[in-house]
Amino acid sequence: MSTLSDIVIFANQVTESITSAVVIPLLIFFAAIIIGKVIHVLLKAFLRSVEFNTHAKKVFTHRADYAELASGGVAAIIYTVGTVWALVEAGIIILALQIVGIFLGVLAIIALMVWLFDLLPNLFAYRKVVKKFSVGDELSVSGVSGKILHVGWLAVTISTDNKLIVVIPHRTIKARV
Repeated sequence: MSTLSDIVIFANQVTESITSAVVIPLLIFFAAIIIGKVIHVLLKAFLRSVEFNTHAKKVFTHRADYAELASGGVAAIIYTVGTVWALVEAGIIILALQIVGIFLGVLAIIALMVWLFDLLPNLFAYRKVVKKFSVGDELSVSGVSGKILHVGWLAVTISTDNKLIVVIPHRTIKARV
């Protein structure tokens, strides 16, 4: 009789172990995927409804779907948090830390690439702009005109007729002149 009760106890322990080590982490993982996808779709729709792309294009000069990028980034964070949480629940903490490190490394590489895509064209255009313009010259680019106040490494600062101070990147000047 004791062997039957030992088998039942062992079976209960195995079931609890499988549930805590496999089922719960899988539920967390799939919940994160579903939540991430729903947030992605809703956030993208919201950002497009408030014309996020139009406002972002005034700040960033690259042609991209910024609503898609922003909502996709939020979804990626949700996926990562869910994956790490599931791995921690499964007892695979080292792998979870490696995934976080990889995710942060990828984010750093993306940020570096975006920064370089803005920086390098302006630096390369610097020589051409400096040869053509100097402080005090009149400049008219993209519907903005005024007197040059400063020529920096990345941009030219002008004062318009309305006394507004406008900073124009070198690559914009190079492309228009």
